[in-house]
Amino acid sequence: MRKRKLNFSKDKAWMDNTIILTKHTLVWLYQLSKKYNKKITTLDKIPNEELKEIVDRNFNAIWLIGIWERSTGSKKIKELTANKDCVSSAYSIYDYKIAKNLGGEKSLKVLSKKAENFGIKLACDFVPNHTGINSEWLFKHPDYFIQTGISPFKNYTFTGKNLSNNKDFEIRIEDGYYSYKDAAVVFQFKEKRTGKARYIYHGNDGTNMPWNDTAQLDLSKANVRKALINKIKNIGKLFPIIRIDAAMMLTKYHFARLWYPKPYEYSPIPSRHIAATVEKEFNKKMPNEFWLELKNGIKNTKKEIFLFAETYWMTEWDFIKNLGMNRVYNSAFMNMLLLEKNYDYHLYIKHILNENSEILKRFVNYLSNPDEEPIANKFGKGDKYLGVSIMMLTLPGLPLFSHGQIEGFYEKYGMEYYRPHYDEKIDEIFLDLHRKEIFPLMKCRKLFSSVKNFNLFAAYKTKRIIEENVFAYTNGIGKQRVLVLYNNKLKTTKFTLINSYTKINSDYKDISINIGKALNIKNSERYFYIYEDYKTKLKYMLSGNEVHKKGLTFKLQGYEYKIYLKFKEIFDRKCTYKKLYKKLKGKGFVSIKGIINLQ
Repeated sequence: MRKRKLNFSKDKAWMDNTIILTKHTLVWLYQLSKKYNKKITTLDKIPNEELKEIVDRNFNAIWLIGIWERSTGSKKIKELTANKDCVSSAYSIYDYKIAKNLGGEKSLKVLSKKAENFGIKLACDFVPNHTGINSEWLFKHPDYFIQTGISPFKNYTFTGKNLSNNKDFEIRIEDGYYSYKDAAVVFQFKEKRTGKARYIYHGNDGTNMPWNDTAQLDLSKANVRKALINKIKNIGKLFPIIRIDAAMMLTKYHFARLWYPKPYEYSPIPSRHIAATVEKEFNKKMPNEFWLELKNGIKNTKKEIFLFAETYWMTEWDFIKNLGMNRVYNSAFMNMLLLEKNYDYHLYIKHILNENSEILKRFVNYLSNPDEEPIANKFGKGDKYLGVSIMMLTLPGLPLFSHGQIEGFYEKYGMEYYRPHYDEKIDEIFLDLHRKEIFPLMKCRKLFSSVKNFNLFAAYKTKRIIEENVFAYTNGIGKQRVLVLYNNKLKTTKFTLINSYTKINSDYKDISINIGKALNIKNSERYFYIYEDYKTKLKYMLSGNEVHKKGLTFKLQGYEYKIYLKFKEIFDRKCTYKKLYKKLKGKGFVSIKGIINLQ
């Protein structure tokens, strides 16, 4: 069956080889102040030494969390609920202007220039679903938000503290939130001059509690969508990379499900049955997917904007194939490998290869993100962490490292943090592991980022039984090839690689490839190949004929990885290498010249 050709968003080469390091900006500045023994509170004061250290570790992008002006109401709510040691949430945004306490736009431009000199690109957040509970848009354009003229619940009261920082308006959340009797679905927004009150919904994804320091935007309105698109175009003038928060909530299906459910259908947002809308009427309000409108809106901008999105709810593939997103979160990578659902993750990759291998390249792979527990609490600091990190760096897709990951920190930083709560010291042994095995591999990213030469192999324990705990794949660029093996289980296993799983090629035909062909090895008794073990630096020899005939056999300990690269072809004119190959019997060596001279 011929597969449908898909229209992916166009990528530049730098996008393929980007590796992002996440930083909670306020926490980072606090940590830098201690590290360099001087006060560092604004973006322009971030030392060149720090940027050099980041680029020396082979990161080439930094995602700055919490750089926008925050809603003052967020901090007030937290203080009223006994959280005194905090700032407003990084996702309760007043306006998309660089925060004054960080030095404003002028300070960002200084940092951007310094980062550019080191080859580092900066990334930021965009939160299209909601604004802060008090925001510039709320005061100037209150009609942008989902609201009712009367409270949706008769028992709601709004007598608490005024959270507004604008003298012309009053903002109060529902009293039940403070007394822990209610989740506060809406807040009261009152214009003092007229006494007119609106009841505006908090941001809400329908899975837990509403975000009580936010106000929900109404994307069924064309002017709201246009305003969001203009805002992101302006952000793109400052940041080449923009991370989209909770992007799946703004797809037509999920936005309608949450906020404008069909008559007699259940909405997970309390009281939204009052806004029940037949599908035909909703389609008039929101005729197109917002993300396609955004894609069309930014395609002619002078500066290139690279978008990567937080997506869940089984929307990942749709965002890549149909909605024009450059990269999307791949939560399956983290969750399945953490839980050792190795069969499931094999199946996941195989489905992609049989749909379109380009999808694999468009993922953001991570072990932790700002909403997750730190890797030290999840994967630990041993061989399993190392092995899954190796997979993250050697699979196509964008690798994302979390704040504190390489230092081995255990603390999860809340979005209201301005400093760490724990006085953690860098785990030097853990950091040294990165210096020896992870950072050098990041420098080789070009070998792994493409999908053209990517092949996933079945690891056969016997002729019919596959070792599903082993991930084995080849890739490469130009004539260079690389083989990656990882055993995501705490048990030793022996296996053979012969043929790859099928994938769709550029002509949309199902193909499977022999391990020899995947590694550019000729099927001939006269050709031998010398290759290197990335970790041990030992070299090994292969017979081209035997690889094609018997495949490649390996043994891996629990959570052990192997990377084989630098394959060198040798034509054996005088049978010298044939004799040497028989003598070595698969053993590694330091130098081929030394072995030949000993014969």
